[in-house]
Amino acid sequence: MTRTGSKLAGKSWNFRLQLLIILSSILFLPARVMCATYGITEPTGNFVPKVTVTVGNKEILIKKVKPTDRFQSISLILNKKNRALVRNVGLLSIQWVDQQNRPRKPIPFAGPRYNPKKLVFKDSMTRSSALRIIDKSTRGLFAGKEFSDLFTMHVDGQLCLSTESFYEKERTVKLDSGRDLSIDVDT
Repeated sequence: MTRTGSKLAGKSWNFRLQLLIILSSILFLPARVMCATYGITEPTGNFVPKVTVTVGNKEILIKKVKPTDRFQSISLILNKKNRALVRNVGLLSIQWVDQQNRPRKPIPFAGPRYNPKKLVFKDSMTRSSALRIIDKSTRGLFAGKEFSDLFTMHVDGQLCLSTESFYEKERTVKLDSGRDLSIDVDT
Protein backbone atom coordinates (compact mmCIF):
# COMPACT_ATOMS: atom_id res chain seq x y z
CA MET A 1 0.00 0.00 0.00
CA THR A 2 1.27 3.45 -0.83
CA ARG A 3 1.70 6.28 1.54
CA THR A 4 -1.40 8.14 0.22
CA GLY A 5 -3.45 4.94 0.47
CA SER A 6 -2.66 4.61 4.18
CA LYS A 7 -3.54 8.28 4.79
CA LEU A 8 -6.92 7.74 3.11
CA ALA A 9 -7.55 4.61 5.17
CA GLY A 10 -6.71 6.58 8.34
CA LYS A 11 -9.10 9.38 7.39
CA SER A 12 -11.81 6.85 6.62
CA TRP A 13 -11.34 5.27 10.05
CA ASN A 14 -11.56 8.73 11.73
CA PHE A 15 -14.75 9.50 9.84
CA ARG A 16 -16.30 6.18 10.88
CA LEU A 17 -15.36 6.78 14.52
CA GLN A 18 -16.86 10.29 14.48
CA LEU A 19 -20.04 8.99 12.86
CA LEU A 20 -20.30 6.24 15.49
CA ILE A 21 -19.91 8.77 18.31
CA ILE A 22 -22.59 11.06 16.85
CA LEU A 23 -25.07 8.23 16.33
CA SER A 24 -24.53 6.77 19.79
CA SER A 25 -24.99 10.17 21.43
CA ILE A 26 -28.29 10.62 19.60
CA LEU A 27 -29.52 7.21 20.70
CA PHE A 28 -28.39 7.30 24.32
CA LEU A 29 -28.86 10.90 25.38
CA PRO A 30 -32.22 11.71 26.96
CA ALA A 31 -34.84 13.09 24.63
CA ARG A 32 -35.35 16.81 24.62
CA VAL A 33 -37.36 18.26 27.43
CA MET A 34 -39.78 21.08 26.73
CA CYS A 35 -40.30 23.79 29.34
CA ALA A 36 -42.81 26.62 29.27
CA THR A 37 -44.21 29.22 31.64
CA TYR A 38 -47.98 29.25 32.16
CA GLY A 39 -50.03 31.97 33.77
CA ILE A 40 -53.31 33.81 33.93
CA THR A 41 -54.55 37.07 32.48
CA GLU A 42 -55.39 39.83 34.96
CA PRO A 43 -58.51 41.95 34.42
CA THR A 44 -56.17 44.72 33.23
CA GLY A 45 -54.93 42.41 30.46
CA ASN A 46 -51.48 41.75 31.94
CA PHE A 47 -49.98 38.27 31.96
CA VAL A 48 -49.18 36.89 35.45
CA PRO A 49 -46.90 33.82 35.43
CA LYS A 50 -48.07 31.11 37.84
CA VAL A 51 -46.21 27.87 37.00
CA THR A 52 -43.46 26.45 34.86
CA VAL A 53 -44.25 23.22 33.07
CA THR A 54 -41.53 20.80 31.99
CA VAL A 55 -42.58 17.90 29.79
CA GLY A 56 -40.27 14.88 29.68
CA ASN A 57 -40.67 11.41 28.22
CA LYS A 58 -42.09 9.83 31.38
CA GLU A 59 -43.09 12.77 33.58
CA ILE A 60 -44.45 16.28 33.62
CA LEU A 61 -43.23 18.68 36.32
CA ILE A 62 -45.52 21.58 37.20
CA LYS A 63 -43.70 23.98 39.52
CA LYS A 64 -44.96 27.23 41.06
CA VAL A 65 -43.16 30.38 39.95
CA LYS A 66 -43.49 31.69 43.52
CA PRO A 67 -43.32 28.70 45.91
CA THR A 68 -45.24 30.65 48.58
CA ASP A 69 -48.32 31.10 46.33
CA ARG A 70 -51.38 29.22 47.56
CA PHE A 71 -53.56 27.82 44.80
CA GLN A 72 -56.99 27.02 46.22
CA SER A 73 -57.56 24.82 43.17
CA ILE A 74 -55.57 23.45 40.31
CA SER A 75 -57.40 21.56 37.57
CA LEU A 76 -55.81 19.38 34.91
CA ILE A 77 -58.18 18.51 32.07
CA LEU A 78 -57.17 15.72 29.71
CA ASN A 79 -57.15 16.61 26.02
CA LYS A 80 -60.03 14.56 24.54
CA LYS A 81 -58.27 14.45 21.18
CA ASN A 82 -55.36 12.53 22.72
CA ARG A 83 -57.08 9.13 22.79
CA ALA A 84 -53.98 7.26 24.02
CA LEU A 85 -53.80 9.50 27.09
CA VAL A 86 -57.52 9.19 27.84
CA ARG A 87 -57.42 5.37 27.51
CA ASN A 88 -54.33 5.07 29.74
CA VAL A 89 -55.28 7.56 32.47
CA GLY A 90 -55.25 4.67 34.98
CA LEU A 91 -51.49 4.36 34.43
CA LEU A 92 -50.77 7.95 35.47
CA SER A 93 -49.75 9.01 38.97
CA ILE A 94 -49.56 12.36 40.76
CA GLN A 95 -46.66 13.09 43.09
CA TRP A 96 -46.73 16.24 45.20
CA VAL A 97 -43.42 17.96 46.01
CA ASP A 98 -43.25 19.94 49.28
CA GLN A 99 -41.56 23.29 50.00
CA GLN A 100 -38.28 21.52 50.90
CA ASN A 101 -38.28 19.83 47.47
CA ARG A 102 -39.09 16.39 48.94
CA PRO A 103 -41.43 14.27 46.83
CA ARG A 104 -44.39 12.64 48.55
CA LYS A 105 -45.85 9.21 47.87
CA PRO A 106 -47.36 8.95 44.36
CA ILE A 107 -51.14 8.64 44.18
CA PRO A 108 -53.25 7.51 41.22
CA PHE A 109 -54.23 10.31 38.83
CA ALA A 110 -57.57 8.57 38.32
CA GLY A 111 -58.21 8.45 42.08
CA PRO A 112 -60.81 10.28 44.19
CA ARG A 113 -59.83 13.73 42.86
CA TYR A 114 -60.49 12.68 39.24
CA ASN A 115 -63.84 13.09 37.47
CA PRO A 116 -63.91 10.50 34.64
CA LYS A 117 -66.97 12.04 32.95
CA LYS A 118 -65.32 15.44 32.59
CA LEU A 119 -61.73 14.05 32.38
CA VAL A 120 -60.66 16.49 35.13
CA PHE A 121 -58.23 16.06 38.02
CA LYS A 122 -58.85 18.81 40.59
CA ASP A 123 -57.15 19.46 43.94
CA SER A 124 -55.72 22.32 45.98
CA MET A 125 -52.05 23.22 45.84
CA THR A 126 -51.51 25.28 48.97
CA ARG A 127 -48.59 23.57 50.73
CA SER A 128 -46.78 22.00 47.76
CA SER A 129 -44.33 23.85 45.56
CA ALA A 130 -44.66 21.44 42.63
CA LEU A 131 -46.37 18.33 41.34
CA ARG A 132 -45.30 15.59 39.00
CA ILE A 133 -47.51 13.62 36.65
CA ILE A 134 -45.79 10.28 36.12
CA ASP A 135 -46.45 7.99 33.16
CA LYS A 136 -46.19 4.34 34.27
CA SER A 137 -47.25 2.97 30.89
CA THR A 138 -44.94 1.53 28.26
CA ARG A 139 -46.50 3.73 25.57
CA GLY A 140 -44.53 6.95 26.19
CA LEU A 141 -47.66 9.08 26.51
CA PHE A 142 -45.70 12.33 27.03
CA ALA A 143 -42.78 11.72 24.66
CA GLY A 144 -42.42 14.44 22.03
CA LYS A 145 -45.60 16.22 23.11
CA GLU A 146 -46.27 19.73 24.30
CA PHE A 147 -48.30 20.26 27.47
CA SER A 148 -51.23 21.66 25.47
CA ASP A 149 -51.37 18.37 23.50
CA LEU A 150 -51.93 16.54 26.80
CA PHE A 151 -53.75 18.80 29.27
CA THR A 152 -55.49 22.11 29.82
CA MET A 153 -54.77 23.72 33.19
CA HIS A 154 -56.81 26.04 35.40
CA VAL A 155 -55.46 27.74 38.53
CA ASP A 156 -58.06 29.07 40.97
CA GLY A 157 -60.72 28.71 38.28
CA GLN A 158 -58.83 30.72 35.63
CA LEU A 159 -57.48 29.23 32.43
CA CYS A 160 -53.68 29.09 32.29
CA LEU A 161 -52.06 30.01 29.00
CA SER A 162 -48.45 29.63 28.01
CA THR A 163 -46.51 32.86 27.59
CA GLU A 164 -46.08 32.00 23.93
CA SER A 165 -49.80 31.60 23.24
CA PHE A 166 -50.68 34.66 25.37
CA TYR A 167 -48.41 36.99 23.42
CA GLU A 168 -49.41 35.44 20.10
CA LYS A 169 -53.11 35.98 20.92
CA GLU A 170 -52.55 39.58 22.01
CA ARG A 171 -50.64 40.44 18.86
CA THR A 172 -52.64 42.32 16.25
CA VAL A 173 -52.06 41.71 12.58
CA LYS A 174 -51.79 44.72 10.29
CA LEU A 175 -52.09 44.20 6.57
CA ASP A 176 -48.97 44.85 4.52
CA SER A 177 -46.69 44.82 7.58
CA GLY A 178 -45.23 41.95 9.54
CA ARG A 179 -47.08 38.68 9.20
CA ASP A 180 -50.29 38.95 7.23
CA LEU A 181 -52.47 36.43 5.51
CA SER A 182 -52.80 36.48 1.78
CA ILE A 183 -54.57 34.14 -0.59
CA ASP A 184 -53.65 33.81 -4.25
CA VAL A 185 -56.44 32.60 -6.50
CA ASP A 186 -55.73 31.35 -10.02
CA THR A 187 -58.66 31.69 -12.44
